[in-house]
Amino acid sequence: MKVTNAFSTTSGANSLGLTGGDEAFLDGDAFDLGFAAPQLALGMYFITSDPAIADEILVTAAGGTAGNAAVPFSVLPDEGIAYFVGLIAPTRRSARRRSTSSKTTKSTSLTTSTTS
Repeated sequence: MKVTNAFSTTSGANSLGLTGGDEAFLDGDAFDLGFAAPQLALGMYFITSDPAIADEILVTAAGGTAGNAAVPFSVLPDEGIAYFVGLIAPTRRSARRRSTSSKTTKSTSLTTSTTS
């Protein structure tokens, strides 16, 4: 992964991209995020070129999975479609006991870690 400014974003000029090709994540691509300390919440915007169905984009952390809504957060100037997905720990105490890594996927095919 790398920081890129190849596309419009919801967060200034930069977003995460891949090091090869057009720098875009494709359907089925996944990545893990690790944190030095337990997190109480995690939220990310995902920008697609095609509309996503509900729960097509998933964020998974120990103890839970959250999916996108069918209605996008916004449409960007380059016609990218932005969806927000976030998780909140049910309590501070439970967040301390849980794993500190997250896995994020977007897929149009059914697998054990994604939905279509």
